[in-house]
Amino acid sequence: MKHNELLLQVEKFADSIDSGDFDEAKKIDSALIKYLGKNERVVPREDAPPLLQILYGYNRAMLRLNRDEIESAVLAIIDVAEIIRCYEMWDEIYLVLSMLAENKGYHDQFDQAYQFACDSLMMGMICQIRFPALSLSLLWKAELSLIQFGRLNTVEFIKGFRQLQYKIISLKYRDLDIYGSKLFEEKSKRVGNINMRIPSRDELKWHNNSTDVQEVLSDDSYSDFKELNEHIPTLDEWGTYWNNFPDYKISKSMLFKKYGHFSDEDTEVLPNILELLEVLSYDEEKYAILYDNSPIGKSIPFHEDWKDFDKAINNDNELLFLPRCRVKNWYYRGQNAFYKKCLPSLQRLGEKNKIFKERLKLCEFSLLVKKHPASALFDLGLSTQNRNGDVQQYKMHINETALAQHYGICTEHLDLTTDKWVAAFF
Repeated sequence: MKHNELLLQVEKFADSIDSGDFDEAKKIDSALIKYLGKNERVVPREDAPPLLQILYGYNRAMLRLNRDEIESAVLAIIDVAEIIRCYEMWDEIYLVLSMLAENKGYHDQFDQAYQFACDSLMMGMICQIRFPALSLSLLWKAELSLIQFGRLNTVEFIKGFRQLQYKIISLKYRDLDIYGSKLFEEKSKRVGNINMRIPSRDELKWHNNSTDVQEVLSDDSYSDFKELNEHIPTLDEWGTYWNNFPDYKISKSMLFKKYGHFSDEDTEVLPNILELLEVLSYDEEKYAILYDNSPIGKSIPFHEDWKDFDKAINNDNELLFLPRCRVKNWYYRGQNAFYKKCLPSLQRLGEKNKIFKERLKLCEFSLLVKKHPASALFDLGLSTQNRNGDVQQYKMHINETALAQHYGICTEHLDLTTDKWVAAFF
């Protein structure tokens, strides 16, 4: 085929996927792969435009996702990543990520959560070489989501790539962090040999619910785990638990090593959002290994049993939900501009009369919250059975100032998050 004819066929291929005509897309794919591939895989070719190869490989992945062939879709995206690497067209990673992030994958037969898991997996594959730590973070996100969907064959498939990512990270960061490089290399060896074969269409894809406990935990472990979760700790108990987490100093982090020495004049050469997410992912994944090697990590592995929130009881017998940092005592703040000093919205007002008005708004808001029907439900609280069988009633704590912050009222609170993805969004 000539270049113009190839371009028309690739566009027709994309249109057929867009319209949901997957049988037609399959026929076009069978014809195109003869010119743009080898052994049913898209490979770099000197006689075809690289961008055309990238778009074709991407749409092959989308076709396979629509046919519920997730593992084959992963291999198609890996072909795209290899073309990008071969021609060193690294900026095209942003193109592929934008197509995935903007929901251009046309796999709407999935519900939103399942689609998000698949897109996270595809994003992890396209970042595999250029942003290896970010890739690992995305693979974990996809794997944990697919576990919830019971897609165990796909989970086993992803584990093989996780093992590979630990090795790639070790090699990439060896000159910058020798100790961290060794940690990732050792982790790669501990993951073990994973079976990365593509399951046949005859094999069960979905988890059998009748074996839930046996596949995840032994009976004894399940009983211990259940008992552990029946007790809601006090703030003091939670503090003791938190203090057992390993420390991780910012001065030792990859974030500081790469970007901790920029001055106010260096804003033109600051990293873009993916470069920043890469070093944050490196620090988080390195911390995960340190955590797993610590005494507390031996009983509660970082990724497998990680929770976004911890529950605790304050001195007024109120139930609190405390966000758990991915790295101990690390909080993120997303901003779309540079500020020499971050100030809460109330302190940014400056004038005393404006501050006074916001204080009055907060008082009015607090009165409205107390009158809201939902407040009565929060006062009734939550009933929890303790280990001795007694039923304990806990009120739910309402932080009125924090609520007001998100209804446009200026307060002395500064918004922070423990989630790098949330910070990146802002």
